[in-house]
Amino acid sequence: MGEYTSGKIQIIKIINSFFSSNTYIIRDIEDNSVWLIDCGDANKIIDIIDTLKLNLKGVFFTHIHYDHIYGLNELRLKYGEFIVYTNDNGKLNLYNSKFNFSKFHESEFVYEGTNIRIINSVETLNLTKNVNIDIIATPGHDWSSMTYRINDFLFTGDSYIPNIKTVTNFPKSNKIEAKQSEEIIMKLCNENTIICPGHGPISKLKE
Repeated sequence: MGEYTSGKIQIIKIINSFFSSNTYIIRDIEDNSVWLIDCGDANKIIDIIDTLKLNLKGVFFTHIHYDHIYGLNELRLKYGEFIVYTNDNGKLNLYNSKFNFSKFHESEFVYEGTNIRIINSVETLNLTKNVNIDIIATPGHDWSSMTYRINDFLFTGDSYIPNIKTVTNFPKSNKIEAKQSEEIIMKLCNENTIICPGHGPISKLKE
């Protein structure tokens, strides 16, 4: 687990047990409201939220593949109907175990909730007075892929993992779109940008 601070925002990184995917907890330090970027191991997330007495408001998904979503139903049972943020294709994946690949793993996953907010590129959501999130569509790895920017932190999911070629051999992948999305992500970066990928370490792109 790693912790980072940007102004009045705390970012906590969790490495999940399945495929070592990353979950990020985004906390407004002033009012203790939190959002997740993806959700894997629910027990780790619950432990942090309950220990710090935080208020889970929603989950933003970088894409809807099993290793990035499998804790969602357990969190819903614990905290109720918080908002799930994804695009139209992501919504389809949440309710289709073949599309989200859980059908091919031990635990088949279909989302049991309904409180989904469809997000599109490019828009900015003002979550609190301290937390603004920029939303950018970055399809290619999957048709549901999104990238998020909060201050200098860029949450790229599997659309861009430093030093790793983007995987585009899934049914809903597109090699041309993946290339275009990587170019979009590069244009978002400057010397202060901190890349928070779906797998692997957090790092500065330009060091």
